[in-house]
Amino acid sequence: MALAGYVAESASGKDFNRLCKERILHPLDMRQSGYRRSDITTPNLAMPYHIDRDTRAFIPYFQYGYPDYPDGELRTSAAHLARWLGAFINFGSFQGARVLRGSTVREVRHSQIPNIVPWRQGLIWYQIKGRYPRMGHTGGDFGVSTRMFFRLDRDIGVVTLANAYLSGKKWDAMRAVELRMFDEFS
Repeated sequence: MALAGYVAESASGKDFNRLCKERILHPLDMRQSGYRRSDITTPNLAMPYHIDRDTRAFIPYFQYGYPDYPDGELRTSAAHLARWLGAFINFGSFQGARVLRGSTVREVRHSQIPNIVPWRQGLIWYQIKGRYPRMGHTGGDFGVSTRMFFRLDRDIGVVTLANAYLSGKKWDAMRAVELRMFDEFS
């Protein structure tokens, strides 16, 4: 992702954060979203946490960033990320705002390495079989976990965010919440 961000910067001549604001975040009315802390003015920004193994206390990481930020660190809300998901589901358009060409979305959805991995890996996005065939992307870092998937057969999506890094049974529980939401809204 960092390399893809660099390519986007080189091709556009613009900083990746600025490019995303102009081409995606502002057209989708994601005004409290961005890759830099200074992009967020709301006082209710979630704090990333980890759990101390001995005391089980929540310890804040505080806000942080890193130089290869296109690889992650988009600060946004579930409601705003759902707007991006809506645009992706609708082949680049959401509520009158076009942020990607339909052909670009089709290429992202297309399996890039067929017969090599047991899942359909697109460009960043991948497909999962199971109770509901779905496509999406997951993320995790120090103090954050994200799942964003949509049903391929119904064009409904679910965004789940946590302000802790989840793994194992906790990750499974987050996925179970996602599946329950698909059940409820099917």
